[in-house]
Order: sequence, then structure tokens, then C-alpha cells
Amino acid sequence: MIALANSVFTIYVGRTVAGFCVGVASLSLPVLLAETVRPEVRGILGLLPTTIGNAGILVCYVAGMYMDWSELSYFCAIISLPFLITIIFVPESPRWLVAKSRDEDAKTSLQRLRMCRITVESEFEEIKQVFLESCGPAHASVKGSDFYPSGVYYIPMMVALGLMALQQLCGINPVIFYTVYIFKISGTNLNAHVCAIIVGIANFFATLTANVFIDKVGRKVLLLISDALMFLSLLVLGTYFCVRDIDQSLVDSFNWVPLASFTLFVIAFSLGLGPVPWIVLAEIFPLKIRALAGAVVTAFHWVLTFGVVKAFPYFITQFGPDVAFYLFAGICVFGFWFIIKKVPETRGRSLEQIERKLIKSKKTQQTQEAISSV
Repeated sequence: MIALANSVFTIYVGRTVAGFCVGVASLSLPVLLAETVRPEVRGILGLLPTTIGNAGILVCYVAGMYMDWSELSYFCAIISLPFLITIIFVPESPRWLVAKSRDEDAKTSLQRLRMCRITVESEFEEIKQVFLESCGPAHASVKGSDFYPSGVYYIPMMVALGLMALQQLCGINPVIFYTVYIFKISGTNLNAHVCAIIVGIANFFATLTANVFIDKVGRKVLLLISDALMFLSLLVLGTYFCVRDIDQSLVDSFNWVPLASFTLFVIAFSLGLGPVPWIVLAEIFPLKIRALAGAVVTAFHWVLTFGVVKAFPYFITQFGPDVAFYLFAGICVFGFWFIIKKVPETRGRSLEQIERKLIKSKKTQQTQEAISSV
């Protein structure tokens, strides 16, 4: 539709449809992977959507140098065809099948996913048992109060929304979407398109690095390293623009700083804060509310994305790029505290173990509060 568009309205419609599909995929892919793979490889396989997405960004950066928007749309449509064909053969999530009372189908799906090499009976029984526990003895429906601070689902919702807010408010999408523009206003004499490609390469290989370490050092460590390096790069970038606004000649011999800072920022983001929140989102919600809660968090994520991307050009026009990057750096400081205090480590645990731990910790807290109030 975008490639064939002969009016701006058609492009808007095409972008809306594409955006809707991206929103659906951004939720369903990490959830499907989390629900189908074994705990010891859930991190590395859960990063695959982000890795492939970053590869797509790099390809578009390169192709964009030689194609106009119509040709690029045709090119991207062709690339998506293999995914459309292969997804037909992917087994359904056994946990979703359990939630729909299709036990035999769930066992069959588990057997296919485990390549028929091991018995799946014990794994299936654990999935079934935890799902029944989460439903409660009366299979009560989910209430809005369950997500209040006193509710049983408050902790996972707070963690998921907090990580998504940190992911978007750190400034990654303005950096990615306006890479060429920012390099142009930075005053560097390096080619803006070449700089964008370099950033794209760094983005892709940093995600590959995260694939290697996420199941070895854990989600929380990667998030902390990522946040700290992002803060450093944003601080340097803000200082560069601040000095440039005072006197351009002071930064003439440091025209490499924007590229170095951008590259470090994107590497840091791709190591942790980019992919890990999506993995955590798919891991921390109980099966009973995973679809509902995941949809809410994903919608929150994309609303923030839209707001930040639309506000960024206006913000830097009114206040300057230095203020924008300092603001993003300040958010990273808050994010470091949030990760340390609020985000649980989920490495190496089954989804059922994670669910039991989070729900149990909340019930224990409620019990202690009730006792202290007596």
C-alpha cells in the first residue's frame, strides 16, 4: 500500500496498518518464545526478535542510501514474505492451550517443541498446576483492584510499565529516527548517512553480544550495565552540544564526539535496555493475565514511543539538543535506581517458578502488613 501510494492519505493508511501489525508482533513474539522454549535458553532465543529487528534497521539504513521511499517499501515487503510463510508451521504455545482447556493439544505441542527427545509429562503437569493455582479455587475473574498497590498483580505490572517507560524516555527512538538530522545539526564534517550506517552496525552487533551474555550474567546485570553506559554517552553528547552553542570553534577538533557518543549509546541500549524489557514482559506475568497485561504494557510502550518521537523535534527547537540529552541522562539515573530496587532476576527459572515467587512475595507482604496493623 505504501509503495503504491499516490497520495499522502494512502501513506498514512499504510503506515497505520503497518504500525498495528508491528504492535501485535512486538507483544506476541516475545510471549510465544517465552512460553515455548526451555528456561536455560529463553534469554538468548527471546532476543531473536530484537536481533532480527536491528538487522532490519541496518539494512534499511544501507538501502535508504540507494532507494527512494517507494522502492524501499517494495524491498521491505519482499523481506517479510519468508516470515509469513514459516510462521504457519510454528506450534501453538502449550501454555495458551492449557489456558483454553486443550490439554491433549498442549502435550502434543510440548512434544513437538522438545523434539520428542524427552518426556514432557512432568513439565505439562507443572504448567497445569500453576495455571489452576493462579485461577484460584473458584476460578475468579481478574479485577481492576488486582493491579492496585495492594493487588496481587501490582508488582509484575509495575516492573513491566517501569521498564517500558525507561526504555522509551531514555531517548532511543529520537536517536534512531533522527540520526541523520542530529548528525547534520551537530556540525560534524562526517557524512550523516555514513554515520547512521555505523550506528546501525553497532546496534546490530551489540544485540548479538547481548545474545551471548543474557543467559550467563542475567537480565538485571545487563540492564544495569546498559543504563550506566547510556547515561555516560548522553552526558557527553549533551556537553558537546552545550559547548557548541557557546562557541563552535571549541568543538571543531572534536567532531568525532557525536559519532562516538551515538555509537556507545546505541551499543549500550542494545546490550540491555532494548531487548531485556520485552523478555521480562513475557516472563513475569502469570499465564492467567499474560495476554491482557501484555497488551496493556505494549500499548503503553507504543503510546510513549509516539509521544517522545513527535515531541523531540519541537523540544530541541525550543530548548536545544543539549537540554534534551541532559534530560534523557537524568532519566537514566532514575532508571538505575529502579532496576536495582524493583526488577527481579528471572534467569534460569521456569515461568511457573517466576509466577510462584512474585505472587508469593506479594501475598507475604500483604500478610505482614495485616499483622502489623493489628
